Amino acid sequence: MIDCHRETAIILDRLADHFKKRPRTIYQLSVAWDPYEGGINFFILIHKLGHRQRSIPLHTVKTTELADFETIMTEIKGATQISVVYAGFDGLRWPSSNQLIT
Repeated sequence: MIDCHRETAIILDRLADHFKKRPRTIYQLSVAWDPYEGGINFFILIHKLGHRQRSIPLHTVKTTELADFETIMTEIKGATQISVVYAGFDGLRWPSSNQLIT
């Protein structure tokens, strides 16, 4: 079992390091399910208008438990207003609401 609060703190710290609030720049959190390595990867996507989009790895959470993932995402969404893009969660559902992860 992982410590969800510690994992969230790591992600939020690294997110804050890259989130500079620059004008004409779009920031997104990308979350990718990796069933082969048994983890969930977090990236920050930075797209300055007129330039290429950059993807910077933030952290990998070594769990495939969707309940742990839901706890981490609830804490991240409570601490930030960054938009989130999910990848690789096809057909998977949030444990608490049974809604598709999109």
